[in-house]
Amino acid sequence: MATLTITPVNAVNFVIIQPDDMSFFDDWNPPPYLPWDSTYPGKAYPGTSTLPWINKLRDEGLEMTQAYAAAPKCGTSRYSTVTGRYPTRSSNGRKNALAAGKDNLNPADASIPNTKLRNIGAMVDGQDCGTSNIAQAFKANGYTTGMVGKWHLTKVNTVGGTVEGVKTEVESCGFMDVEAMYPENLDGSGWSSGIDHNMEYVAYKAIEEK
Repeated sequence: MATLTITPVNAVNFVIIQPDDMSFFDDWNPPPYLPWDSTYPGKAYPGTSTLPWINKLRDEGLEMTQAYAAAPKCGTSRYSTVTGRYPTRSSNGRKNALAAGKDNLNPADASIPNTKLRNIGAMVDGQDCGTSNIAQAFKANGYTTGMVGKWHLTKVNTVGGTVEGVKTEVESCGFMDVEAMYPENLDGSGWSSGIDHNMEYVAYKAIEEK
């Protein structure tokens, strides 16, 4: 990962949003339920704006209208956003590929299990969590870093199988403030805490942390 050097006088705030599993130019819609009202939908969304916090980020920030995902899946694409690497170059994936007898002509699979943010000492440049990601680069240049929303870059059973265990792991990867975080997909694993897949609440926490 290229070294990032920022002159403090020119430093600006960055809020990077990666929607999960959205189609190209799909409209932002109210979340399926509100964190304070489990009976939603079926009630009018509060206020005159359907998404006040997301709109605030858009109105006060720089909106980029053309971009390409590095992979078609949520976790693999998120890995690339955080590290700046193709999913096939993850340290965890390269370790698994070598263990399976693959070589440079048969790279690691771009799968969600492979693209966990892990430090693999046996791999060249294998510090995906410790050094080679955007949070660590900004933190090293004096920024306060944070993460809100879906993570899906930690193998949950390696950190005690708890949300707090995953949160500690996220912090170790360079994110100083971690709020409204849920570890992975909602598949009956019991992660629901009133904020899962709720983009409006996640945006609210992002602004609060800013």
